[in-house]
Parts: sequence; structure tokens; C-alpha cells
Amino acid sequence: MSKPKGIIMETELVTIDSANYDIVAAAMGIEEEKSSSANSPNALTRLRIWNKSIMGTIEKNGKQRQLEVVPGGTYRLDDGSGTYRYCEQITLRPFLQRFRYNRWMPYQKPDKNGRNGKYIKSAFTADYKAFNSTDIIDESGGFNCGRPSGFVKEWNELPESTRKLITSVKRVRTIFGTVEIGGYLNEEGENIEVEYGEDQIPVIWEIENNTAFKIMGEALAKYRQAGRLFPQHKIQLFTEGSPMANGNMLYQPTFNVDLTKEVKLTQPEDNDTLMNFQTWVNNYNKYIQTSYDENANNNPLTSEEENVIEGFITVDEGD
Repeated sequence: MSKPKGIIMETELVTIDSANYDIVAAAMGIEEEKSSSANSPNALTRLRIWNKSIMGTIEKNGKQRQLEVVPGGTYRLDDGSGTYRYCEQITLRPFLQRFRYNRWMPYQKPDKNGRNGKYIKSAFTADYKAFNSTDIIDESGGFNCGRPSGFVKEWNELPESTRKLITSVKRVRTIFGTVEIGGYLNEEGENIEVEYGEDQIPVIWEIENNTAFKIMGEALAKYRQAGRLFPQHKIQLFTEGSPMANGNMLYQPTFNVDLTKEVKLTQPEDNDTLMNFQTWVNNYNKYIQTSYDENANNNPLTSEEENVIEGFITVDEGD
């Protein structure tokens, strides 16, 4: 079966060479965007901002009391072991950036495992412009997880059902890199120190919140503007919170990219790290391609999705 138009499956592994900026920058996903204002490829720690504080129980004056032991707005590292590490600030050395779509598909009733739905994911692309204008295959056998490509005119004039369909599909900016933490809090609020050299953690950070998506886009755009490769400079990451209508706090990343301090590229270590991330992406895209091929003829669009796609021109979507 021929691959659908608009998708480029990544297979070529590129090594780090700062003298050949354009080729390596394209491979890393350092694409020009228009701004509105481990060593094993299969063993990546997942990084995310954890909005909720963690409460613990302490004994004081013979009574058990609830106390916040981990504040909200920390960066949580999940290595799949069931044990989490929480950091109020981290240092990220990015290597790779990719884009994809994500959509939550609820079930009419829970399945036999008690799940209420599942996520549908698209393939990764390194090209930000293509991400916003080209159909990208997804694992359900469709494109863009049901979201038409391009932009929409007159967003407010679209039917509510159409807007719900479009907004149910999230854009995901995915950053692959290594994180330095120095130390961290465990779930009991204990401060755990980490020796230097043991805190170079390969991570994947999937960002689908619209505000965080734009913030990190601005951070990574600084590399393109300066003609620098991702691993040549580190990003200091913090968070900043704002109250939501329900009284909870929502935290967004804040950053500092210091372009005055260059990280010397080391070989073969940095090449190995980059190629491991590329291999991870390639394996993921192969899985999506296989799922697409299996489901393409067995997953017709709903009438609602067909109407949206047929009437789709370009949408200038508001936040």
C-alpha cells in the first residue's frame, strides 16, 4: 500500500554537525514558527507539569494532620517504575522537537477493563508548517485524528458541533532532551539529592495545553533566531500559576534560554543521544503507519466529520 500524500516517514538518522546547520536543524525540528506575541530509545522518562499539590500526614501534638508535602506546579518525572520525582525547577537540554495530534475518544459505556475511552494519536512530523496545513495519518486509519487540516475562516459562525469536533483534537508539541535536576522531592516530600552525572535524564515532554504550546515554541524559536542547534544551549525551566474558575491553580512553564553559555558538543555521546531520540520517533511512526494501514478501510468517517471536512476552507481558530 502506498503511503498517503502529505506524510513523510522518518528513517534517516542524522549526526550532530554544527557546521551543517540547516540539515541538522531540520532533523532536530528547529523550524521557523510564526509567534503570536536515556540512552535507550525505548526508555524515556515522561516529563510534565503537575498542577496538584500532594498532601501528607504528620503527627503533631498527638494528632494526625494533613500537610502539603509537594507543592503544585512542579515538574514531575515518570520513569514508568511507579515512583515519581518532583522538581520546582529543572534544566532542559533539548535535542529534538516533533509535532502530532491527540484526540480523546470516549466510549458510550466503560469497556471490560473499566476504561471510559481511549486516545487516538497521529504520526509525528518535524515540519511545523506541514503540521498546520497537511493531512497527517493517525492510528485509527484517518487523518489528523479527525481534525481538518488548515485554518478556518469565521470560527464563531461554525456550528457548535463542528467547533467541538475541531477543539477535541489537540495539537501536541513534543520535546525530546536530557534533564538535569540536582535533587528532587519524592511523594512523601523528602528531599533526595542526586550526584552530578546521575541527573542527565533522557525525557519526552508532550505539551498539548495551548498556552504552554506557545510558550515553549517561543523558547525554542530563540535557537533558530540565533542560528544555534538545540543541544548547544540549555533552558532553565520554572512554572507560574494562575487561578482557574473552579478555584484550582493552573501552572504554565516559564523559561530562560541563555545563549551566552554554549554547551560543547561531545562525540560520540551527543550523537548517540540524538540518534536514540530519532530511533524512538521512527519506531513510533512505524507503529502509527501499521495501525493506519490496518484501519484505513475499516474506519469510515462519521457524517458529522464528513460534513466538516467537505465544508472546510481555512479557519483562523481563536484560543
